[in-house]
Amino acid sequence: MLSVFSDESPGNKGYLSVDTIPQGLPVYVDGNMVGKTPLTKYEVTEGNRVVSIAAEPCFQSVLFYTWNRTVYVRHEKETKILIIPQPVKTKINVGTVDIDGEKHEGHQVFIDGVYVGDQPGTFDVPLCSQLMEIADKNSNVVIQSSTLDLMKGKVTQREERDYKITGTITHELKKVPDTILFEKVDQ
Repeated sequence: MLSVFSDESPGNKGYLSVDTIPQGLPVYVDGNMVGKTPLTKYEVTEGNRVVSIAAEPCFQSVLFYTWNRTVYVRHEKETKILIIPQPVKTKINVGTVDIDGEKHEGHQVFIDGVYVGDQPGTFDVPLCSQLMEIADKNSNVVIQSSTLDLMKGKVTQREERDYKITGTITHELKKVPDTILFEKVDQ
């Protein structure tokens, strides 16, 4: 007689909630796309589930998935996962800013609301960054803003300026941690 044991109990359901920073990344459970983050209380059969996030080309990956891990889901419990993938970086060169014939330098550079340094300079930034703002160091008022498409090598100057920067101003640059998993099972 052959006995097969499984860590799954047919019919017993649990829940997966998956979030990422940034949000909106595709989520796969056992190889099937089930939605985008934030994914809330997605019902699955109890047992080991393979949870994957696909985020190429913006985030570092191995083969197709940026993040891929087996997670155990318990009967009638919610397993919560927060994933912070490591972005693919590129360099951007920010020179002096010419406004009405006047050259400006020594101002703060923000990429998607995060301070990266003072211009002029070359900065390592996430490949999929979308907005660059250069703000006056004394007043935090934006003197130039640009839309970014770094995969195509495009920087398009926007008309919007003279607004106060809303990003995080810090003169201490923080390294983005490697992919992080916060996994919590409700008791």
